[in-house]
Formats: sequence, C-alpha cells, structure tokens
Amino acid sequence: MVDPVIGTFALIGTIIVIGLISEELFRRTKIPSVIILIALGLVIGPLSNYADPKQLIDLAPLFAPIAFIMILFDGGLKMDLFNVLKSSPRALLLAVLTVVFSIVACAFIFNIVFGFDLLIGAVFGAIVGGSSSAIVMPIMENVSSNEKLRNLLSVESIGTDVLCIVITISLVAAYTTGVGDVFSIGGEIFSKFLVGAMFGAIAAIAWMKILHDMKEKSLDYMITLATLFLLYSVAESFNGNGAIAVLVYGLVISNGLELSTLFRIKKYPMVDEVSIKKTHNEISFFIRTFFFVYLGIIASITDFFIMTVGIGLTIILFLVRFVSSYISVYKTALARYHALVSSIAPRGLAAAVLAQLPFSSGIQEAKIFSELVLVVIVTSVVLTTVLVWVVSKVENSEKKRKEKKSNKSLKRKKRDEEDMKQFVKLNQ
Repeated sequence: MVDPVIGTFALIGTIIVIGLISEELFRRTKIPSVIILIALGLVIGPLSNYADPKQLIDLAPLFAPIAFIMILFDGGLKMDLFNVLKSSPRALLLAVLTVVFSIVACAFIFNIVFGFDLLIGAVFGAIVGGSSSAIVMPIMENVSSNEKLRNLLSVESIGTDVLCIVITISLVAAYTTGVGDVFSIGGEIFSKFLVGAMFGAIAAIAWMKILHDMKEKSLDYMITLATLFLLYSVAESFNGNGAIAVLVYGLVISNGLELSTLFRIKKYPMVDEVSIKKTHNEISFFIRTFFFVYLGIIASITDFFIMTVGIGLTIILFLVRFVSSYISVYKTALARYHALVSSIAPRGLAAAVLAQLPFSSGIQEAKIFSELVLVVIVTSVVLTTVLVWVVSKVENSEKKRKEKKSNKSLKRKKRDEEDMKQFVKLNQ
C-alpha cells in the first residue's frame, strides 16, 4: 500500500507537470489548458475516487479568498492605467453591458427553470458574466494584429474579472443578510468599492516607500504577499471590499512611475516590478492549475438535465455577448471586428472560484452551481475556440477575395494604360 504522504506528493508533482504541459500545448495548439486540467480533476475525483470531493468542498471558504487575492493582484499588475484610460470608454462599456445582461438573463432563466429567487439567478449571472483574461490575451496574440482590438478585449476581460468578483460578493452578502432592494445593493457595492480603493491606494504608496528604504530587497515578493493578505483582512474588517483593495494595490504598484510623473512627485520610490511580476506569475500559475483541478474533483456531473441547462446557458451567454459587443463597437473603427469580439467569451478561473462562494456562504440552492459552472466553462472555451477559428477562416477568405479583386483591378488598369500608350503611339 502506498504511503498517503508519498501519494500526495506524487499527485501534487503530477498536477504541476501536467499544468506546465497543458500551458505549452495552449501556446502551440491554442487548445486552452482549462479543459485538460478540469479533465484531470474529474479523473482524480469522481471517476477514480482517488480524492474525496466531500472533504475538499469544506476547504472552499479558505481557497476562494486566496484565489481572489491572486487573480485581482495579477489583474492590477497587468493593467496599464493610461492604456486603460485610453481604451476604457468602449472596453468598460463592453464589460459592464456583458455582465449586466448576463445577470438579468440568468436571473429570469433560474426563476423559470428551477423556480429560484431572482437574486439567486442574478448571483449565478454575476459568476459567469465575464471573460477570462488568462485565456483571452493569448488568443488575441495569434488572432489579430490590431492593437486597438487587443486593448479593447484585454481591458474588458480584466474589467469583467473585477466586476464579477465585486458584484458576486455583494449579491451573496445581500441575499444572506436579507437586503433585496436594488438601490440598497447598489449603495452597498459603491460604499465597499470606495473604502477598498482607499485602503489599496494607501497601502501601495506606503509599501513602495518602505521597500524603497530597505537595503536588502531579496524578499520583496514575500513582503508584498504578506501585505496582500493583511490588506484584504483590514479592508474587509472596515466594511470595505478586500478584492478592490488588492486590485488598486496592484494597479498603483504597476503604474507607480507614471503616476508619480503625473502628480509631479520628484522622489519616486523605485520598486523591482520585474522581479515581483515574474514571481507572481509563477504563484498565479500554481493557484490557477490547482483550482481548475479542484473544480474537476468536486464536480460530479451525473445529471443530464444539469448538463443540458449548462450548455443552454452558455449559448444564451454568447447571444448576450453578441448584443453587448454590437452596442459597444457600434459606429467605431472596431465595428468590422464585431463577429470576432462576440466570439471571444471564454469563462475561466474567476468563475471557477466564485462558484464556491454562494454555497459556502449558506445559500443551499447554490449547491448545483459548481456543476453548472463547470459545464459553462468547458462549453464556453470550446465554443470560443471553434467560433474564433470559423470567424478567422471567413475573414481570411474575405481578405483573399478582396486582394484577388484588387489585383484584377490593378491588372486591368495596367492593361488599359498599355493599350492607351499603344493607341497614342499608332496615331503619332
């Protein structure tokens, strides 16, 4: 019999290796690693019973906040503030419309299909309302060279991660505390947003000053990590949003030099951003890999009805995406990319993490969320991969057709010019 400790170590090592292989496959084949990792979780959990899903479900209240912290800090570090401000009107419009339309659609669908309260359906809509930046960005690198389009989808995917986390947490809190009024929920979200943002900005400025004054910076990331956990705890304790605090913290650190120039701060505290980003990327990879495997382990999709509803919901979410993207790029230079923008809507880590929150917060109806979210993630990733391929093929065919037509026109023009020269020559 294999020693449990040795077996656990072997499993952890195997998951990391498969995670690395799946990332490499994603780079080469564009098949998202999400599918491979979830499939691995299904093999470890429901299919082989190697890991007990019931024991792991109890860990969700601890796993989820850690994943939130990592996702949002990563989002803040990757966000170029001035690029966001430049692209924000359309990108933020796309993010807000997609999330809001998804919430409304899911609220009514859950009420009709399951007979649930509208607020429970709204919670699910907030969970699956956004695209995954970890999947969107690599796809865009290989699909289009248009910088404005890349900026639009990059900012939108990061923005929806933030919106989905903040709105889901707020809606869950509203349901569990019995606050059902829309204005009360909106006021609560706004209040938590402001408090969280204030704590995040203050913590980032203080942290950069402290790190700048330190002689030894070999442990700069560990100090950053400790600050993240403390910041999340303090912001939540003061009725702020810890997720927003972490996002703003990362945003200020990543754009510190530009902000100091903007506000004419002469002594900008230098921070080794490259080292922090590199280390955080590796930690994020670890969290991302294990959470998708974890989702596969705890999900037992044995109900055909749940699978059908999940696939149906995904199709509706893509239709919602079609409408929101049409409105967002209407009468702009990006309008011709509407089909591509509509096609790129994969769900990912944020949805996987948020799926654990409602049930762990005591919402019994949310027991089915893990299975539904799993179906939505897999279906949305597959649909995105297929639709992007189809749209790219159609656009390339159209491009070749136009080039061929243009070449024919040039040849005809050249021939007419030669005929004219010949005509003039003969009449001289």
